[in-house]
Amino acid sequence: MRLFVMPLVIVGAGLWISSVQSRSAEGETDRVRLFLTQVLEETARDPDQLSNALSASDPLLVDEFRARLQRVARESTHKVPRVVVRVGDFGAGALGSASHTALACYEGGSEIAVRVIATPGDAQLRLVGVFTPELRDFAPSPEVAP
Repeated sequence: MRLFVMPLVIVGAGLWISSVQSRSAEGETDRVRLFLTQVLEETARDPDQLSNALSASDPLLVDEFRARLQRVARESTHKVPRVVVRVGDFGAGALGSASHTALACYEGGSEIAVRVIATPGDAQLRLVGVFTPELRDFAPSPEVAP
């Protein structure tokens, strides 16, 4: 009996831990998406304003992100936010330090990508990179046919 029960307990515990980690990663991805959408909407209303929401980030990166957003917001006729968030650090200059990489721009405008660190339990997101992405980095994943 023990030969069957213990492996089932171990497998069950592993699946539970995996499930908890997956939900946590999804929650952080949603938080990054919501945050960047709010920043884009705020900038669309007033390109000269960017809240202090990025106060935990390097001021030079915040200034770069702000300048790119302002330029794109002024160029765009339709300021519809476009945010695509992927877990991990990739793209030009990736060092592996970001928890998420996101496309944060307006539909039809120039693309801007950012790297952020989203730590569970920490309300602040930290910007750790701004770059011009290659669109294949944010292309939808091919669906696997059943």
